[in-house]
Amino acid sequence: MDYGKLMLVFLITIVLVVGVNGLIYVMLRRVNAIGEIELFRKAIKRAKKPWAQEDDALEELARRVEAFTVTNQGDMTEEIQHNGQQASKL
Repeated sequence: MDYGKLMLVFLITIVLVVGVNGLIYVMLRRVNAIGEIELFRKAIKRAKKPWAQEDDALEELARRVEAFTVTNQGDMTEEIQHNGQQASKL
């Protein structure tokens, strides 16, 4: 086993962990830390579901179309029955 590569991976991992923790520490010590944390949370939430707003809008549109369709189908049925009765009288 190559210990040089193993040590390199170990050092890179340590540097990343210390760097991320240091960045979090610096963010918390700043004056506007709460605002930055909220921005960070929003960015993470957006990264997890990048099209969440569009999905919500499409769900709302689908719900409205379904309600519109159901309402109009009842009207269409009554109109067809009414036209059928008029045609049978002729």
